[in-house]
Amino acid sequence: MFDNTNPYKLRIEIILDQKHYYASFQNAENQMVEIEIAPTVADWLFQKFVRKERNLRRSDERNLEYSEVTEQTLHARVLNRPKSLEEIALERLQNEMLWKAINVLPKVQRRRLILYYFENFTYEQIAKIEGCSAVQHGCSDSVGITKYGNRFEM
Repeated sequence: MFDNTNPYKLRIEIILDQKHYYASFQNAENQMVEIEIAPTVADWLFQKFVRKERNLRRSDERNLEYSEVTEQTLHARVLNRPKSLEEIALERLQNEMLWKAINVLPKVQRRRLILYYFENFTYEQIAKIEGCSAVQHGCSDSVGITKYGNRFEM
């Protein structure tokens, strides 16, 4: 960002109808030093600062103009807002309870449930893996849900 601090201070003194230019600055030992400078040096020194100031302002304007904060990125941030600490904690607690409930199921039902809900297999694909019909598989799942489902309600 633009910093408009000029390290030099210009003082103009008129002596006998003639302008004398003095530049003051702090040296490395934090002492104020003032020296007399020629008019051309004074012009060059302060014109250089004015040009630098103008260029830095233009640079800032360009960077702000082309920043990545657009309406589209703001919209995406709103739709995909980060989860709060409470939401993360609740999600972890629910996952723990879910896996406790899954681990109570018999081995066959646990395997089928994981294949269906977590691995996105269809009933037909699971039935083919298990070597049974899809109807048997569906009945097995519904028995497991009614038998074990009410144990772990939140």
